[in-house]
Amino acid sequence: MKTFVKLIILLLFFLMFSCKRNHKKNHLVALKKMEKTLSFPLDSETKTLIIALFPYTDSDGREYLTFQNERKNEILFYEMNTGKFLYKIKPAVEGPNGIGRLQGYQIKDLNHIYLTGLRGEVILIDSTAQVKERINFKTTSDGLMVTTGYSTSNMYKPIIILDNKIYLAIQNNRWAERSYVSLTIDINTKKIDFLPFEYPVFPVSFDKSKAGSIEYYFSRCFDGSNFIYSFHYDENIYVTTPGHQYVRKIPIKSQYVRKVEFSELMPSNSMKDLIEVAHYGNLYYDRYRDVYYRVAFPKNEVDANDNFVELWNYGRKVFSIMILDRDFQIIGETLFPEYVYNPMVMFIREDGLYISSSHFKNPNYSDDWLTFDCFQLETFK
Repeated sequence: MKTFVKLIILLLFFLMFSCKRNHKKNHLVALKKMEKTLSFPLDSETKTLIIALFPYTDSDGREYLTFQNERKNEILFYEMNTGKFLYKIKPAVEGPNGIGRLQGYQIKDLNHIYLTGLRGEVILIDSTAQVKERINFKTTSDGLMVTTGYSTSNMYKPIIILDNKIYLAIQNNRWAERSYVSLTIDINTKKIDFLPFEYPVFPVSFDKSKAGSIEYYFSRCFDGSNFIYSFHYDENIYVTTPGHQYVRKIPIKSQYVRKVEFSELMPSNSMKDLIEVAHYGNLYYDRYRDVYYRVAFPKNEVDANDNFVELWNYGRKVFSIMILDRDFQIIGETLFPEYVYNPMVMFIREDGLYISSSHFKNPNYSDDWLTFDCFQLETFK
């Protein structure tokens, strides 16, 4: 009996030690707001609703903030540090240089700007908006149908260019026997191939009539070696090498999200449900600090008279950011104040993580400025 009691005591001690150790592991760092802010003036035709925003550094090391005017076919360029507006690149909608409706982009350099849109093409332009090349990806090279894909930042999945291939995330297709998440386009041969990673199956996936559903809400980043996928309605992240032959599934659970919820399974299935249910958000890799940031949206309640579409576009009511180390271990999580920041509009620089404070319910909000606060990692001793 005494031996049994001793074993129980030892087991309890081990469990207490393990919990303490895991607790410490999960709270090593936090995101701390710094005094530095960046502000970019907007003209009357440009709004703070942003679907594609990417910093760009030229060959001389000059930094620019670039983003798409969601209302027009325009990419705006600003000096990063001063916030000074420089110019716009304006791709035509129709005509010999027409690209249709712009829906995202990626800048390799000013002679190689890759555009995505509604036509199922990747279009290469230069800084004068002249079309240099069109690559139609409506079917793969072996004749399989492809859904469309965009290079955006509000759902963070920019085009990645690696070893003369364009890696493009594509929309789910519930009607296909296999629904692939990404494809590659060979820049030289124009060969188009699906990557062998399929959309995970969620409880709502079985109803194929909901073709534009929550599966497509995902984010993808590249850390120099691996592609990492964060589906917004999945606790797990998925890590794979560029070939995507083997995918590692890793549970990454927020302390503020008890479980992921599906608004489509709720009786009302309303826009209000969509912004109140708990789920995850974008995933970013910070190459300067060799960490990952994963956004999480805790369950919350909003006023019945709120503008739900605006809340959806501006980052909901409340969110947290999880911080992962290179081994995808959670080393911290920071909860942000309600109605202040938009976690779908952020970017990373050498001096920190910049998160947009242009939330339409922020008391300091102005239609005339796109503003960002700088956050740095604070380490606990």
